[in-house]
Amino acid sequence: MSTSTREANHAIAPLIRRETLAVRVATILKRYIISEPLEAGHRLPSERRLADWLNVSRVVLREALSQLMGEGILERPTPYSLCVAEFDRSKLAAEV
Repeated sequence: MSTSTREANHAIAPLIRRETLAVRVATILKRYIISEPLEAGHRLPSERRLADWLNVSRVVLREALSQLMGEGILERPTPYSLCVAEFDRSKLAAEV
């Protein structure tokens, strides 16, 4: 591979965005919350059911759920329940 080709590849590489599976799962869950539309306080299915539904491991699902909790979209009022939080739906709808 020539030097100019290698330099061109390095220039393009930052433009390619690779998403982890957890990020993709979080995006799917965001779309689900918006499309259903699930109101604040709506309880989501168990982690096991969500993982089965999305065909991912519970580790990946938990990473996605942590991301959504960090963004204020989901909340965990008790250790065993997961609910939709109060958040700006218009901002989320524009994002996804």
